[in-house]
Amino acid sequence: MESSVRVTLAGAAVLVAAAGNLLAIVLLPWAHYGALTMGLDRFPGWPWHATAVAVLYAAALWALLAAPQRRRPVIVLSALAGLAAAGSAVALALRYDEASLFFDRYVPAVIPAHGTGAPVAVLSVLVCLTAVGSRWPRSTGAG
Repeated sequence: MESSVRVTLAGAAVLVAAAGNLLAIVLLPWAHYGALTMGLDRFPGWPWHATAVAVLYAAALWALLAAPQRRRPVIVLSALAGLAAAGSAVALALRYDEASLFFDRYVPAVIPAHGTGAPVAVLSVLVCLTAVGSRWPRSTGAG
């Protein structure tokens, strides 16, 4: 029988991570052009990131609820989705200074800056993967 405290802590960590990713996707800016902020939805390819995040949290929920003997493949799926989510967040964040993505004709004469969305998204993915990884079935040592 698994410790209910460990299950509860892992579930709470996944919930906090999901809230962080939702905040990063919906509210936080991913780039700044002076007083103008660019949300994730202004970046081309943002649906790929959102899809990877959705798959990550679906797999994380599955990993939390699955029986120990069926958990390993789901945790591996979570890791792959987490890699895709974090990688896509970094890839999108690296395009913060391509003004042609955000402006059609006139570009403000300001130096662009990174937003807080990508770091929060990557940190949330890492928290989720740590929580899900803590659910890896441990051997009992009985042979």
